[in-house]
Amino acid sequence: MKTLKIFMVLTLISSLLTVGIIVSENVSASAVEIPVSPGSGTITAALVAAQNGDSLILSSGDYYDNVDVNKRVTIVSETENPDDVKVFPSDTNLPVFDINIDSVELSHMTIQGTSEVTPSEYGVRSDVTAREHYDVLLEDLKISLFKIGIKICRTNTGLSYPTTHDILECTIYHNNKGVYIEADPEPGPTGSTCTVIDDCNIFENTYYNSFSNYYGVEIHGDLNYIRNSDIYGHQQSQDGIGVILINADHNCIYGLGEDEYTDITYNDVGLYFDNSKFNYIEQCNIQNNVATGYDQNLDVNLIYIDSGSNSNEITDCTITTNHEDDISRIIFEDSDSNTLNSITFDGYISLNDDSDLNSFTNVDDIIGISMNGHSDANSFSYCTVTGYYNGGYITAIFILSCDNIGDSKIIFDHCDIEGNYGFYIYDGSGISITNCDLDTELYAVFITYNSANILVQYCDIACADTGFQIENSYNVMIYDDTFASGMVGFIAFYNGQIKIKNSVFYDIDENVDMFAFSDTSNTFRWYNLYLDGVGVTDPADDFDWYGSSYVTFTEDPNL
Repeated sequence: MKTLKIFMVLTLISSLLTVGIIVSENVSASAVEIPVSPGSGTITAALVAAQNGDSLILSSGDYYDNVDVNKRVTIVSETENPDDVKVFPSDTNLPVFDINIDSVELSHMTIQGTSEVTPSEYGVRSDVTAREHYDVLLEDLKISLFKIGIKICRTNTGLSYPTTHDILECTIYHNNKGVYIEADPEPGPTGSTCTVIDDCNIFENTYYNSFSNYYGVEIHGDLNYIRNSDIYGHQQSQDGIGVILINADHNCIYGLGEDEYTDITYNDVGLYFDNSKFNYIEQCNIQNNVATGYDQNLDVNLIYIDSGSNSNEITDCTITTNHEDDISRIIFEDSDSNTLNSITFDGYISLNDDSDLNSFTNVDDIIGISMNGHSDANSFSYCTVTGYYNGGYITAIFILSCDNIGDSKIIFDHCDIEGNYGFYIYDGSGISITNCDLDTELYAVFITYNSANILVQYCDIACADTGFQIENSYNVMIYDDTFASGMVGFIAFYNGQIKIKNSVFYDIDENVDMFAFSDTSNTFRWYNLYLDGVGVTDPADDFDWYGSSYVTFTEDPNL
């Protein structure tokens, strides 16, 4: 499935690039190369003399210009070394290159603002209306000291075709924002527009503190791609983000495996989704994104999935931090049906405010999980939760006020769970814990405050204290589980209703009360139990104990 998805992405990009190189019928049949010398306004002067299809060849040196690119031309340095040609704005309130037509290539030069104190406007702005298939190519550019390094403003007329902008092998740094992509929210009949950012270095776009929101790449729109790029160093007053998607759907951020990963590192926040859907993230290293200015022991936001961001998929990625004193997080806020699969992770997952139907599979080394605010029907399969942070154990999984109405359930299946508490469930219902290994310091499962309809089945339970603490909770079902030796107690039960069947309790100290009851109003239902050396205190009225230290019990399951 993974190979197929990559193939589909590459096929789509290839198709877009192919249609992008079709030459407009307005291009001159006798294209020429026009030499351009350094100076002020010389590029604009050469463009006035050029025809569609011509190439402007820039000699080494410094240029001062604001070029309105209104012809289908190539503008390239003679040596093809970006350090040999530097283009500065004549007017800092205008873009250095303002592209207003299709089939333009701009390559192998440095485009630089004039001040580290006061930013120039844009390095490159492409503002093109989609009227036919075409491609704008920005290749091997070094862009710095602007409000925005590259701004893509794409208007779809609803008449014809998507635009394609290729940003290839560019270095974009020391701006307020690196790349800004904006498109109409409503695509034309053949789909939305597309930008490909490939093999680029986008870093430290944190200049000009009179502005906020320091972003490496900001995307508004659909069908954009970031591939094999390094996006790093956006750390500024906790407002730096590596990649942010705003009202952006069907975008793809990915690598090609081995050494060709997209790295999103050393930002305040690595990846931020805002009302963005159906985006696909694969083979990325999202690492060491630590907000500057925070005290120790506070959060590190590696990925933030904000309100309305649904059906996004993150797969085969490494999401970690090397900051020992911080807890890294993936945060969901009112976001549904997102998928994380095959993730190497060392942080905390938070699902808040009605974040439902999210799925986590093969996510390793989760420090902890919290679900609250009616975040229901989320599932975790084949995950490991260490519950270990900063030299000590914490609660591995905390579930608060999740009601799972109807047939919906929070599911944990085939997970390995350690921690101080394995599960702490407060006012939670509709929770299924199956085929899990729970090896904890205190309680394996703590259930309290009107929690209900909780199933723990086919689990191996071992802890240094008591397996279950159950308070004021109902329809708690402990089925087909195995309890290890060396535990202080199996179940401490304080008011509610509990059912146990087909479970095995091994190697119990005869002098220890393994089932403790504090209220005679409890309902305790059990059948098909295997127990060895069990004592009990204050049993419920409808609970009978047979006194034998080695007995298999069978009771009517309808009690």
